[in-house]
Parts: sequence; structure tokens; C-alpha cells
Amino acid sequence: MDWRDVRRALSPREAIEEDVEEELRFHIEERVRELVASGTDEAEAREEVLEKFGDVRTLEEMCRRLNSQRVDDEERRGTMEALVRDFRLALRTMARSSGFTATVVVTLALAIGATTAIFGVLEAVALRALPFAGADRLAIVWQNDRATGTVREAASTSDYYDYLERSRTFDDLAIFSTSTAVLSRDDAPALQLNSVRASQNVFSVLGVEPRLGRGFTQEEDLPDGPLAVLLAEAAWIDLYGGDPAVVG
Repeated sequence: MDWRDVRRALSPREAIEEDVEEELRFHIEERVRELVASGTDEAEAREEVLEKFGDVRTLEEMCRRLNSQRVDDEERRGTMEALVRDFRLALRTMARSSGFTATVVVTLALAIGATTAIFGVLEAVALRALPFAGADRLAIVWQNDRATGTVREAASTSDYYDYLERSRTFDDLAIFSTSTAVLSRDDAPALQLNSVRASQNVFSVLGVEPRLGRGFTQEEDLPDGPLAVLLAEAAWIDLYGGDPAVVG
């Protein structure tokens, strides 16, 4: 156990407050580095990021206030269930500010057994332009691991099922990963395509339905379940000429 763990146990308010400030600084510096790498002067890049980010001090103060309320609840209930909800409330409130246009990330510390995992929530500001019903209620979840220093780490399948069982903040959770796949056809050369592996409920979480055919079934979600593929509309048209007969 390092000093951070000791301090978190003795002064949870101060420790989590530091986590909030640290993650906000990380996000700002990360965006500045991206702009500098693309050729923007560092001073101009920092000014642009801070302008887009909006009132950071107000956001930090709101997170502190909500965190204080959350710690009071935690001490009474012996749980951290309200943690994610409180910070999402802070971010959504700030998102209504006219100057707040950047993605804001807050990492939340969750004690799991003898280790500490960081549960991250990407506020829906980044998703509101997507063509999904209720896009403002969508969020991306990832993990930060203090032990290894990794940030924005994708959840494993076992983590996903654990979150699915324990979460009280989200109505539903879906998991996905991006990769590439090779399409072999008898009458044409093989093609390498971008692909996505997803849980069977991904469409219901996004609130969409396939244009033709059906979505995935629960049986297809099992480790030894039948295989199923859904084609993107562009692939369906380019590779199969939009033929409805290829849709099972």
C-alpha cells in the first residue's frame, strides 16, 4: 500500500478531490499535445484548449461540492454507488454552459478487494452529434489502473459482466471492440475489412435497429454460440450490390 492509499483511507475527500484535479489536468495537457503535434504553436494550442474547455475552476468546484455530499452518503451507507451519478450530474450541468464544448473526463476511484481500480466516465458531450435517440444519455466507460499506470484501458469481458451485474447508474451496458476481418469470396479476391465485435444488446443500448434483417440473439452472445455477422450499409452495397437476398 503506497501513500496515496493511506491518504485515501484517512482523507477520502481530499484524495478524490486530487483525483479530479489530476484527471482534468491530464485531459487538458493531452489535447494540447495533440494540437502541438499537428503543428499548432504551444501557447496558441493551450489557449484554444482552455477556451473550448470552458470554466474549469467552476467545474472543479462543482465536483468538489458533489464529492463532499457523496462522501457523507458513503460514510452513512458504506457504499460508493452514488459516485458516478454525482459526477455525471456535475458534468451535465456544466455541459449546459455555452462555453463548454470539450469532452470532460473524471476518474472515479473504486476500492475492489485489495486493489484500486479507476472507473472512468466519458460524458455524453462527445456523443450528442451521433444519430441515436437519447444520445445525451449515452456514455463511454473505461478503466484506469494506478498499479500499472495505464489509462483509458478497455474493460475485459469479465469486467463487463461484473459492471452489468453491479451497476445501478446505467440502464444498460453493451461492450464492443474494433478490429479487422478478412472476407473470402469464391468469385473475388479476399478483402480486409474494418469490423466490430459487440454484445448482442448493442443495438438496444443505442436505440437502433438493423435496416434489414435482425440484430443479434442471446444465443449468439454465448462463447460457443452460433456465429452471426451484420453488414454495414456501405459494405452491403459495395460488395453485394444491395441485394436483399444476402440478408439472412
